[in-house]
Amino acid sequence: MNVTRFLISEHFHTYLGIPYDEEMVPFPNFGTVLIQHQRYLSKKIAFQWGDKYAFTFQEWTSCVRTLSTAILTSEFRTQTPVLLSLSADPVNMLLFHALLDGGIPAVFIPQKKEIETFSLPFTLIEPDKHVIHSPDNTQETLTIAAEKILNCRPKMPEPFYVPPLRLDHPAVYTLLGDVWVEFTHYNLLVSAQSVGKELALFRDGDTLFSTPVRDFADLVIAGLTSFYYGATTHFYTEVDTLRAQKILQEKKTQLLIPDIKRVDIFELSQDALDYPRDMAVLYRDPAILYLPEKLPFPWRFFWTAPVFGGNGFFVKDKKGVCCKGVDIKVKNGENEGQLMLFGHSIPHAVWLPQQGMLETTVNNMLLTPFRVKILDSERNAFKILNVIKDFYDGVSE
Repeated sequence: MNVTRFLISEHFHTYLGIPYDEEMVPFPNFGTVLIQHQRYLSKKIAFQWGDKYAFTFQEWTSCVRTLSTAILTSEFRTQTPVLLSLSADPVNMLLFHALLDGGIPAVFIPQKKEIETFSLPFTLIEPDKHVIHSPDNTQETLTIAAEKILNCRPKMPEPFYVPPLRLDHPAVYTLLGDVWVEFTHYNLLVSAQSVGKELALFRDGDTLFSTPVRDFADLVIAGLTSFYYGATTHFYTEVDTLRAQKILQEKKTQLLIPDIKRVDIFELSQDALDYPRDMAVLYRDPAILYLPEKLPFPWRFFWTAPVFGGNGFFVKDKKGVCCKGVDIKVKNGENEGQLMLFGHSIPHAVWLPQQGMLETTVNNMLLTPFRVKILDSERNAFKILNVIKDFYDGVSE
């Protein structure tokens, strides 16, 4: 089936009356985020996998710029997207950041789908097969080149040049249902800025991500949100209830995202220790069927979905408040009904067979599984009345 790329209409991108083209982030692209962290946070740990595999911001940004430079000097067509996995492992994360830095779109496909089962609206490169000129003057696949760079940790000369990319430059193509969508640098940066601000990631504490990456929203949270604010992100394969409590009692963690089931949710005494200000343990259910009970300290319930680029809203006592950049609306324009989200983080473009399908398709994409009552439209606050149980079967209210 032939499809055409269509820009998503301006009225879907409104946020409190702020036009979509009035960008709310202080960076012109992802590459400038690298430059700032390389300059001001050079000796701070950026990413750490397990107990040993750690990179400072200087090491990580040099690895990213080394790989993106190698890709761009290898007669690589910068508009040809590269297929990556939904994973937070070091090689995949380096490839993701290098593609963003070089202005090359990354492609993410939901884990349950196979690439051979549907047609692509673009040519696609697979990193395990595509060969580039590696920095050591050898011919290597993208994956092997990334592995070598991580092992040798080359240092790029300063100052870094500013990539000539606009905020509306394509950053990611991903599949939502059966529809391909495009996120720009701006969509992802405004999401990282908004969620990170709500979680106070600008404070001194670290982020600990110990849950599997289940969808594109998870990947944005794991790879961009804390990084945007210059916070250290630790990746651990397993953090159970006891280990989570021990980690928090060390008072070094600002945000913990564990793979803990609802029945294992624990409570910490707020009087026992002087915890970091705004410390949070994030509860996220990507296919929620029931709202969590009142969560104890320091848990916070956050809802997002891939279509919103990792942006979304927090819920406390069934009352939801959106992060910056997200607008709310009730389906069919009433004060009570199925919640829809709009704003600056939703996709920039979509591929469809014909333009006449655009409005209906985007409206359906922006529906959430919640029936709500609007409490304050100016603050984007609402009360959740119930969860629409058959939403994830493709049936909306």
